[in-house]
Amino acid sequence: MSAIASLRRLVDRAPIVGRSYRNFRDRRATRRLSRAVSPYGFALWGGTFLASGIHESEELDLVARELRSADVLVDCGANGGLFTCLAASQGVSAIAIEPLPSNLAVLYRNLHENDFPEPAEVYPVAVGARAAVATLYWRG
Repeated sequence: MSAIASLRRLVDRAPIVGRSYRNFRDRRATRRLSRAVSPYGFALWGGTFLASGIHESEELDLVARELRSADVLVDCGANGGLFTCLAASQGVSAIAIEPLPSNLAVLYRNLHENDFPEPAEVYPVAVGARAAVATLYWRG
């Protein structure tokens, strides 16, 4: 039996082992994040991939233009807070909705690092069609 198969059997029998490993992995990944400055002048933890907005460059430019006439931005699934930080950097109120603890750690770090004049509200919940308590599957 391979080492991976043995490890999977252990995790199946003792889920706390798997959960502990994933928590360790997520904390380690958060500590290894790099800091970069976005084209809009604010710092972001998450590396140049997040800060540059490469993965969402068209959306980022569109939101930046629309924020000029906006009173508030609601960022559902805020992740590390790219759009939330963009709004806050332009003096627009932002509401960030993000349920994942590992993403929240990065989001809080990004908001704290920049100390924006317009604070963002953060709601550590998920959004759904109706109010409910549910299991959120994530990681990897």
